[in-house]
Amino acid sequence: MKQKASVGLFTCLLTLTVSACHLVLSELPQRTPASHDVSTISDTAATIATRDGTGSLQILDTDGFSVCGPIKEAEDAIQSSEIKGLIKTRSLSEMIELATASARDLPGIVKLEPERDLNATDVITGHCSATRIGPNWFITAAHCISEGYDRITLKVGSEQLSSSDIRRVQADYAVCHGSFKGNLTGFANDLALVHVSDDTAAQLQDVPVIRWGETSRPFSKSSFHSARVGGWGLIEYGGDLADFLQKEELSIRDIRPDTIRLSSRMGRGPCIGDSGGPLMVEDDGRPVMMGVLSTLGASRNGGICTGEYVASYINLESQKDWIRTTMATCEVDATLCRRAQ
Repeated sequence: MKQKASVGLFTCLLTLTVSACHLVLSELPQRTPASHDVSTISDTAATIATRDGTGSLQILDTDGFSVCGPIKEAEDAIQSSEIKGLIKTRSLSEMIELATASARDLPGIVKLEPERDLNATDVITGHCSATRIGPNWFITAAHCISEGYDRITLKVGSEQLSSSDIRRVQADYAVCHGSFKGNLTGFANDLALVHVSDDTAAQLQDVPVIRWGETSRPFSKSSFHSARVGGWGLIEYGGDLADFLQKEELSIRDIRPDTIRLSSRMGRGPCIGDSGGPLMVEDDGRPVMMGVLSTLGASRNGGICTGEYVASYINLESQKDWIRTTMATCEVDATLCRRAQ
């Protein structure tokens, strides 16, 4: 994201032919190969990555979807009384101390970096964002971690990644939405939950838990005209990743049951590098997270992160049941949610 051009997201700008779950590297192109109608076309989501030792930015294909947690659809989980009880508590905001900072500050956001070891010295690092929605839980885009990883690192403690205050903590597992099938289904249900242990959660007092998925007023364009977004993605397409957390207020184009679409503002808006980042609105003075960044559209001339384009976010209002049931199921029996090693 750049102050004058973008927020950094993930949008696949290439056509790559690979098998599911196969990690593919490709050089970052300068623009999409064709012009698109901004009102109807969204590019396929992709992730930006760096390879240690080279420092070059590369795009990872996002066809893979079978390696992010074993749990299937929420309704497939056994609805025991214990799980039902936990789901109920997830609906009671007073059970958890929630962030009170302005939505403009993007409380609860962290840098998310899935890491995959190529060999003893080379590591591929993905670049996304995630937001804390529970004491032990962060939410992000499924395509950020569905390609496979050896570790999921969260960078916390400062809005500046190069700051000495930055701390690296590791998640212990993640679960993708059971209906996420990558670009086979147009990145529908592009959500994943990232879990941290109790010991790790105890180290995150400076990362507030954010309200999510429900506003006091009906969540509609007539009630909410704009939203706050941000991240550490590319400052501009083809440029460098941001060191400081970039923030932008964008107009809401439309709210659909599955997605929320935002319009860029004078060339400003999401770009490569911040998939999984939050869409926050101000609701009676409280920040509420209502979306997770999934895909970007090209501008009419085929440009990326420039001009007039649309960013699409997964609508959390329609995903509340899956999120609550998955969190509760994993807390009752974590073996249902951990990948086989």
